[in-house]
Amino acid sequence: MIIISRRSFLEGASALFAGAYLLPVGENTLLGQLPASDASGVHKSFISFRIGVPQWLDEGRFQGLLDLFTKNKGLADEITFFTSETHPPLPLEVIQERAGILSQRMRAARALGYRSGVNILSTLGHHNENLDHSLNADYTRMTDIAGGVCQGSFCPNGEGMRGYIAAIYKAVTLAEPDYIWVDDDVRDSQRGVTYACFCPVCLGKFGHGDDRAALVQRLNQPAEAELRRAWGEFNAATIESVCRDIGDAVRAVDPAIELGLMTIGSSHSTYAGHSVDRWMAALGAVRGRPGHGFY
Repeated sequence: MIIISRRSFLEGASALFAGAYLLPVGENTLLGQLPASDASGVHKSFISFRIGVPQWLDEGRFQGLLDLFTKNKGLADEITFFTSETHPPLPLEVIQERAGILSQRMRAARALGYRSGVNILSTLGHHNENLDHSLNADYTRMTDIAGGVCQGSFCPNGEGMRGYIAAIYKAVTLAEPDYIWVDDDVRDSQRGVTYACFCPVCLGKFGHGDDRAALVQRLNQPAEAELRRAWGEFNAATIESVCRDIGDAVRAVDPAIELGLMTIGSSHSTYAGHSVDRWMAALGAVRGRPGHGFY
């Protein structure tokens, strides 16, 4: 097995995207397959480059990228394509159009010996950005404890949004990726608003009254520990159901596609039920990325 130092890897990665020539790492570097498992069944580490939209959308720039990977065989095992360059969800028709192009891009990557897949950057939305060109449907937005709303981030319990999510994952699955990564916006805090979601839809589903301010006041009372636990479970179950919907949408088209879940880690927030084990199971994930430096 080829072993390279962290310094050598970082120098190699920097040179790749600067366009410099690198010597091949070695003939026996694994390309086009997952690294072998040890006796515990845990796969050895491998390198996956995530490629931004400006690098793959234009034919000329994409060909230049492939030329760099061809010159530097052995630097990576997988080529992964982002669906978006900004962080709110995109209109469905944009995702569908890009999925058609991505199908061609992934075939080209596989022809060079790489596994290839898609990183759906925005499922529910991370924050406000590029709103003029982002999803602007009449779906419920994320709402915080004070009633603040993020226009670039959507409530996970909204019926319309659930339909949108199923549609974008179906579109990407039809592009025949080897795997799909679900980015870390499938969460219940720090998505343009700090703590969420206190929209009318969520208040109704939670079932403890429709007065947001009154509920927040109760949740902050030490004597309301059981209510606070129930709220945490409500949020955890909501994200679990989103993950299940995503998994169902993908498997309805192709059950062989691998799914991966990106999370932010409890060090980012312990606001509500951080039930990564349940979310991974509901998604049917075989890949995980914990965030906070593990990118």
